[in-house]
Amino acid sequence: MGDVPATIRRYGTTDSYSTELGELEHRTVKARYKRTDRKEYSRQIARIERRETRLRRINARNTALDRAARADDETVRQVDPDIHHVIGKTENLLLHIGLFVRDHTGDPAVLVRLALDSSVLLPYGA
Repeated sequence: MGDVPATIRRYGTTDSYSTELGELEHRTVKARYKRTDRKEYSRQIARIERRETRLRRINARNTALDRAARADDETVRQVDPDIHHVIGKTENLLLHIGLFVRDHTGDPAVLVRLALDSSVLLPYGA
């Protein structure tokens, strides 16, 4: 007990730190354990953790690409608003064509080809 006062002076009292972070991480491991078959669970938990880490990295990279593409688009629009065509710098930004057509309803440049008669073009929503 002789080192307790020195430890308190050096690190502070026990109410100045929390074990919550460790307890929350324990919940994560318990959730991963439930996903195993309980045989060689250490290896399976490690595999699950690696997979989740890869998915987080992919998600972060895609988010960064989306932000960069939006920034590129905004830069092009700010530089010259009279540009007729804008070609993005990246092909990694996916665009859902259905949402694009819906968002551009009434735009004469957006036409939808009917599946029954491919020679007929109608404006979307007609």
